[in-house]
Amino acid sequence: MNLQNKKQNKCIFRGDGVTVKFALKKSFFGKVLQELTAVDHISFKLKSGETLGIVGESGSGKTTLALSMVNLVKHSGEFYYNENLLYDQHHLHNKDIQIVFQDPYNSLNPRMNIYDIICEGLNVHFPDLSKENQRERVLQILKEVELNEDVLPKYPHEFSGGQRQRIALARALVIRPQVVILDEPTSALDVTIQAQVIELLKNLQQKFNLSYIFISHDMNAVRAISHKIMVMQNGKVVETGSTEQLFNQPKHTYTKQLIKASIL
Repeated sequence: MNLQNKKQNKCIFRGDGVTVKFALKKSFFGKVLQELTAVDHISFKLKSGETLGIVGESGSGKTTLALSMVNLVKHSGEFYYNENLLYDQHHLHNKDIQIVFQDPYNSLNPRMNIYDIICEGLNVHFPDLSKENQRERVLQILKEVELNEDVLPKYPHEFSGGQRQRIALARALVIRPQVVILDEPTSALDVTIQAQVIELLKNLQQKFNLSYIFISHDMNAVRAISHKIMVMQNGKVVETGSTEQLFNQPKHTYTKQLIKASIL
């Protein structure tokens, strides 16, 4: 095996026994009396340059799992990036792991123009970058997501859903992450725009050796981009396998139901 293949096969991001619980009822003194386990002891591995699809119906826990990956919800269990513990009291965030949310309209600040939105991450993670270099980075990533420079002074409401999703993607990619978590990135788009965004994601992955976690309830979208798939139901993983294996020889009844529904 050559060095390039070794790099491709390297585990870049993994979760170990990740669990997320939400309190449903508390006593007067704050003691939890009833709770919901939204993510139930989930483990996974993501290789460099690979896409792991996570699929399941609404309420399956997949978005909660995504939020735990970027430390936006309290969780037990651990995440590792390049085999280093990702979140502890000293390292609560990591610029190498970014998330793109389902609704680009609500995730983009309506009071900020597109240039400032894309620059947010640069200001946080590269505060010493000169204004000239900052603009150069922004223009470069705009080109990569197939948008023109004239979008920069405009505001989110001036764009279509597909354009806003490209802007959200540019905001995530401008700081050059290695892992991008895509939470239902195509669900609000029509079929034609979905296909364009998925093709863009595949091209960016190949060009920059990005690793994706692609979360969706849409089996067809997951199939189009994923190397392997993890099926979630009621907070648990019920089946995992390569995309080809999972679609051609599904084992779990729930997986079979999702595949059947996707071709009706």
